[in-house]
Amino acid sequence: MFYVKRRQESPAEACTQRFRHLRAPCLTVTRTDPYGTDPVFLPGTSLFRADLQDDMNKYYNTSDGSEMINPHTGSPYSFAPRQLPGYENGQPFMLDTRLGAYRAQQVYTFLEEGQLVNDGVTEIEANVMTWNSQVQSWSVVRLRWFRAKNANWQLDHELYNLQVTYWNMRSVRGTLWLLLHVVWVLVSVAVFEREARKLRPGVLEMRYPTIEGYLLQLWLYMTTMENLLAVLGASMQLIVVSMSMTYHSMMLLVVRVEPHYEVYHNLYADANYFLPALAVQQVKPRRHGIH
Repeated sequence: MFYVKRRQESPAEACTQRFRHLRAPCLTVTRTDPYGTDPVFLPGTSLFRADLQDDMNKYYNTSDGSEMINPHTGSPYSFAPRQLPGYENGQPFMLDTRLGAYRAQQVYTFLEEGQLVNDGVTEIEANVMTWNSQVQSWSVVRLRWFRAKNANWQLDHELYNLQVTYWNMRSVRGTLWLLLHVVWVLVSVAVFEREARKLRPGVLEMRYPTIEGYLLQLWLYMTTMENLLAVLGASMQLIVVSMSMTYHSMMLLVVRVEPHYEVYHNLYADANYFLPALAVQQVKPRRHGIH
């Protein structure tokens, strides 16, 4: 999934100089208007389809005042803003990993001829999710290209990994493995409770009128080896139980890929491969002659 952020020139004095579209002070306002041109409907491009020109309303809202049609050229924009959870305003689009080599080349051509990157683009974020069934692990790679203050493009990246463990309750091995984890957690809790009971009487006998007095008495209480071992034992058991419960609660989560990124409605459509905006009011042009 790619996410493009654009900035427009602010009315600051810094924008009155030459090359103002490359100056960082001028790129302060987020642009949410559509941009680019769909090359499928643009004569002169390699993806131009003359047979689809009369069917533009099947892919775009071609009614008067539509925001997806360039009023100067009459061609539809190629990229439109869409608000996604966890993202700022921008232009998202998604590539399916099932694309073949030929289709992937078409998509690349669409991005190039559709003018994905122009002077107003200041940041492009790419998120790639993979699943390795052999090691049962989800991985998310995040790449971010951004324009620095000196107008040069820079790249940073992040890698997230989620190990997934599940128990197959239909098999004897999966059931025994789950029971073993449950027993291990119960034993850890029992040991921690025993150590805490040993430590509790000594702590209750303390009298501390001030915080300094409490810390001093606590230090004196822990000077003996037996009390120190009890404190360390209880602390270690608490850490073990906390880590165990956190780890197992994460493993019990149901990992699903939520369909939040419905950027295109039909990957194998004849035109407009991403369909960033579904036509709200489809007005089919009238054709004169015999029907």
